[in-house]
Amino acid sequence: MERHSDHRYRWATEYRATAIQTVCDLESHLSELLSAVFVSRNPDVTHEMAITELYTDRGALSSLGKMASVALFLGLIDKEQRDDLKTLVKIRNHYAHHRDAKQLYDEPDMFALVTKTNLYRKNKQQLEGLNEQAVVMCIKAQLIFDLRERLKALGTSAV
Repeated sequence: MERHSDHRYRWATEYRATAIQTVCDLESHLSELLSAVFVSRNPDVTHEMAITELYTDRGALSSLGKMASVALFLGLIDKEQRDDLKTLVKIRNHYAHHRDAKQLYDEPDMFALVTKTNLYRKNKQQLEGLNEQAVVMCIKAQLIFDLRERLKALGTSAV
């Protein structure tokens, strides 16, 4: 796992937006991976069609948690990755729905979720010493890297 320096990932007052953006970025990458599979199996399907019909608010795959479960069942990600994605969804939901939420370093329950992720546990030595927000950004970066590698392994790009 690549270690990022703290100063590049300070959330300052934008921690709420960053938590939400983290999940949005992961949704984008996972939807591209899922669409690549859908397109490879059905030539009448496009990524744009999947965005409209599957990934919008009322679509069957309208959230990262739902996408992660389908990706697991399709064999695109493993259980550990799915669990880590769902943990980031919990953090996102906390910041999206709790107006009084504080910085991640002031929310020990939220950071405890981060430290329970598989990626954190496997890379604890590398991540220790980074601030809480930098740890989340490292986990996000690794998940995005893994999703991109899986897409490359499929030999296609949906968008």
